[in-house]
Amino acid sequence: MWKLALLVLAQLSSAINAEVQFRVIKQWKFVNYTWGSNEAYRSALESGIYVPQNVVMAGITYYKDYFYITMPRMKSGVPATLGRISALPGFGTSPLIEPFPSWDFNKLDDCDALQNVQNLEIDPSGTMYILDGGHTHSLMQTPVKNCPAQLVIYDLRKNTTVSKHVFPESVASRNDSFLYDLVVDNDFVYITDNSANDPGIVVYSLSAGRSWKIRHSASMRADPKAQNFKVNNDVVNAPINIAGIALGPRTYHSASGVTLNHDREVFYCPMSSLHLYSISTAILQNEANSNNGQDYPGLVHDVGRKASQTDGMMMTNKGVLYYGLLGDNSIAQWNSTKPFSSGQKVLSRDPNYIQWTNAFTIDTNGSITVLSNTLQSFIHGDLDTHKYNFWLLSAEIGEQSYLYEDSSTMYSPLPNEETSEPSSSSSPTPTTSTSTTPSSTTTATPKLEQGGGGGGASQQILELSVIIMAVSTWFFYNN
Repeated sequence: MWKLALLVLAQLSSAINAEVQFRVIKQWKFVNYTWGSNEAYRSALESGIYVPQNVVMAGITYYKDYFYITMPRMKSGVPATLGRISALPGFGTSPLIEPFPSWDFNKLDDCDALQNVQNLEIDPSGTMYILDGGHTHSLMQTPVKNCPAQLVIYDLRKNTTVSKHVFPESVASRNDSFLYDLVVDNDFVYITDNSANDPGIVVYSLSAGRSWKIRHSASMRADPKAQNFKVNNDVVNAPINIAGIALGPRTYHSASGVTLNHDREVFYCPMSSLHLYSISTAILQNEANSNNGQDYPGLVHDVGRKASQTDGMMMTNKGVLYYGLLGDNSIAQWNSTKPFSSGQKVLSRDPNYIQWTNAFTIDTNGSITVLSNTLQSFIHGDLDTHKYNFWLLSAEIGEQSYLYEDSSTMYSPLPNEETSEPSSSSSPTPTTSTSTTPSSTTTATPKLEQGGGGGGASQQILELSVIIMAVSTWFFYNN
């Protein structure tokens, strides 16, 4: 009997250990900046230029010992929309954000400066791609739409702007577009337009200096059946269109090692959807597929069904996708060489630290960092600056970002399980033949790397203690 008790104890204890261990490396109650002086700080507070409860961290990208972080101007009082912090240890758990590249480059109401940066990317050469939506105050009663959307290309090595591409109205309307996330594919940049009226994937060709948009209502518009979900106690009920995007590796012939083609798959999903979709880069790179503003008439792939809604996602150069499951407070993983229906794994689940998983980045040492925030509360009102609202969670995965191509990997994804045809409905409801939930391998509770925090770790210890006490009591009364 005692052997059975020990076996039960071992099984229950192992359920608390994670295959991928995330830990909290930074956390903030509110965002503050590296002000030039105390006077400048006080003046910004008094004038409303800086309103701490209105500043939200949304995007994150790693490059050479720095995390570059975006603070979209969804409400008033955001003095800088792009900044950075050191990624090296020893710089505190709640560091100040340094406006990047300068305060002037973040000047509000100056269309030559950054107005509303939602996300950015940095390639291995140090070229930064800054996605500036142009309009500001999107969550306020009167949004400001003075500036057009633009893609700013900045050289980190020379600390200078290389070029700016202002998107034409036909691609990203000043009134309707909401440029959300992006991936970089050598000469091309693929950008999700989260527009309520005209969602799609915007394509920019660096060599041609041109942009166009691919639309596909069946896969890029919200699913009405998935627009209502909860993150902790906050209800989100809105038809949110295409948001997250990830880029897969190039496809190679696995037998001979000869390149089969240079095409890649772009993975994406509407936030109000349980489905993951993909489309070939060959389709996106063909401007003719913009189809004069109408839906792309061909097929896109319905990869399969997830357990919950997703915002941020990112793929490694070996084809492993990392993504958040908002309603499940979890971070999930899928190896794209395996079936989606059975190959998904929940790596970490925690309602305290893993709330709204907004963005992912991978450093050159093989660590993935997740930016988690309380956006679900922010959209209903101001942040509570007396409690923690932002976290950076990091884990060792031993892989590189999709930006670092690995020709030694003979990548060959499995055929997609389904396809999705264009729909004439303005509010399509994608369907799937199977409804699967990712298998949760283990539950990992993040631990603060330095300086306290760690409430989740205490909860883990408590749960394990209860298990030990329960098994011990059972053992005592049955022997």
